[in-house]
Amino acid sequence: MARNEARRFLPPEERMAALMRALGHPARIAILKLLAERGTMPCFELVEELPLAQATISQHLRTLREVGLITFQAEGPRSYYRICPEVLQELDRAFRFLMIQLRPAFSPESGLPPQVA
Repeated sequence: MARNEARRFLPPEERMAALMRALGHPARIAILKLLAERGTMPCFELVEELPLAQATISQHLRTLREVGLITFQAEGPRSYYRICPEVLQELDRAFRFLMIQLRPAFSPESGLPPQVA
């Protein structure tokens, strides 16, 4: 039995993990980069730009939408996607805070073995 099974992770840790999982595929990163560069895009344009089937891109878009990294608006038969800047800012703040918390691991006194060249 695992130690302290009842212990839960803090909501900020859970949220950051969900955002990081959503970024855990190169296609999703490519989608975000395209949306950052071009603003709002319909799905068919993403399909034209990426070497993936429309169904696969739709799955990746759903994953990004579920965590709030992107939003969409339906206009007739087309769905237009855009980045949600507030969620990107949230991720940026969370990642910066995490790196501050991990800073002791960067010091020579951390007890970690030196990197092998």
